[in-house]
This record gives sequence, structure tokens and C-alpha cells, in this order.
Amino acid sequence: MMEFRILGPVGLWSENSEILLNGTKQRTMLAALLLADERVLPDYQLGEALWGKEPPGTYQAQIYTYASRLRQHLEGHAEIIRKGSGYMMRILSARFDYSDFNTLSQAGHAALWARKYAQAADSLRAALSLWRGPTLTGVTDHLGEIEGPSIEEAQMETLESRISADLALGRHDQLTSELVGLVRTYPLRERLRAQLMAALCASDRQAEAFAVFHEGRRQLEEELGVDPGAALRHTYQAILTGRIDETWHESFVRTPVHSTVGADVAGIDSLSVPFPSVPSVDPAELTGRGSRLFERAVRLDTAVEPHGPLLTAIRPRQP
Repeated sequence: MMEFRILGPVGLWSENSEILLNGTKQRTMLAALLLADERVLPDYQLGEALWGKEPPGTYQAQIYTYASRLRQHLEGHAEIIRKGSGYMMRILSARFDYSDFNTLSQAGHAALWARKYAQAADSLRAALSLWRGPTLTGVTDHLGEIEGPSIEEAQMETLESRISADLALGRHDQLTSELVGLVRTYPLRERLRAQLMAALCASDRQAEAFAVFHEGRRQLEEELGVDPGAALRHTYQAILTGRIDETWHESFVRTPVHSTVGADVAGIDSLSVPFPSVPSVDPAELTGRGSRLFERAVRLDTAVEPHGPLLTAIRPRQP
């Protein structure tokens, strides 16, 4: 079985042995054709991926040479076709790790939306296991800058969804340390921060969950000049009111949409979607643990800023 890989070092494998490709340009052309998903890439786009905005005058002849050399390795498992002033690649019997990732990831997202949490966790974990290092290693910086961010975002969304499935399965003890590291690495990813808050709450560490919210609110304001988004606000209020279990699914699971990336199941939109609006909280309506947590949150916030701006995340601002 032949396998094309881009989720880590870009390469071509046959029967578990790597087929050595000759240099960065050949790996770049292979990755660009794979990511085109059987669309024709015009010569000028391939030239930009290979050399940037100023390709050499002989770039079309060099692209022809790279295509010829790649064809020698395909052994009938795929084909590179010249069409008009461009090239396309058609996979026949080979595997492509990014295509497999998309199929597993979208199946996991669909299972998560359907509340089949064990199935979702398994599919999403299998998708993430296909990563073998930083994406698109060994290609030109030009292609990495064009294609890398969207692939890395797909990985992060899959990771967040796998954590959501594990949270639903009650695995918060195992998740807390992982989430602490992830929030430290990606401090502005609000969904990860909300998941850490939920894991801490499930471990009876509500004060720490509020501290995580407060830290995120401060970083968002200082670095981006924005207030916390719906995921953080929704999770904060759910902890205050003791309804984290009731609101978990709506807070952490994205709305599924029709897949366009090669899977046969419904996928998840790669963009954030609106969450339910968060009503204001009246302290007089809170009783028991909810009241105590509200008072603790007030103390936590006013200890840093005297007018309690943390509470504006769950109360509408006055005009």
C-alpha cells in the first residue's frame, strides 16, 4: 500500500518504507498537488508555492521536471496529469493521511453532536494520532505560509472536540493537567479555557475555574481589546448557577454542517458559530452553592479591580 503524508514530514511511503524524494522542491510540488484535492493547479500557482512571488524565468520547465520525477515513484497508485497550463493529481489506490484525518475528524464531530461521546472520542483520537510532527515539514516556506494555518486550525478544532467528548465521559481528572498546558500554550483560544473551567468545576475546584476565567478576560482585554466570547461567558454562568452539566453540550459542541472535505458524514463548520445568548444573573435569584460561588467570584474580581468588571461578562452593560 502506498501512502502520501503531509501531517509531519512530507513524504511518500510504500509498504512501510519511505521513498526518498529529491529535495524541498519535489516535496513541495507533491504536497501542493495533494492539497489541491484533484483540482488543476495552474503553473503560476505552483511557481508561487515553489519560489514565491518571483519565480525564475525557467520555472515552467522546472515544474515539468519535478512532475516527471514524481510520476516515476507512483507505481500506478496515483497519477499526475497535465491539463491546459497546469497539473492535477488523482489518487487511485493510495492513502493520504490528511484525507484520512478529515474523514475521522468529521465522523467524530458528527458523533459528538449526536451525543455519542465514546464513539466521538475514539474517532477524534484516531484522527489526531495521524500527526507525526509539525505540518508540512520539508516544504518551502511559501507553501507552508499558504496552507499551514488552515491545517493547523483543523488539528486544534479536532483536539478541542476530543476534549469535549472526554469531558462528557467524566474524564476530567485526566484532562485537567493536559488543559492547563494547552491554555498556557494557546492563552487566547477561549474554547480550551472554557473546557479547563469545566474540568476544574467537575473536580470541585470552582475558585480555580473562576481564576482561569478572570485571567483569560484580562489577557483578551490587554492583547486584543475585546471581552470574553460566548463560550467563556456561557461556561462562567453555568458554573455560577450550578448548571454546567445541563449546558455542557451547547457550550462546547459546534453546529454540524454538510461536509465538503471528502467524508461521508456531516462535519463541523471550521468557523465559530453563535452560542445561545447569556441572560443577566441576579444575585438574589441564586441560592445555596450558586450564591456562595457568586460571592466568591465578586471577591476574586474586585480584589484586582474595584468595580467588578468580571461581572460585566454576564450582565448587559448600561448605555
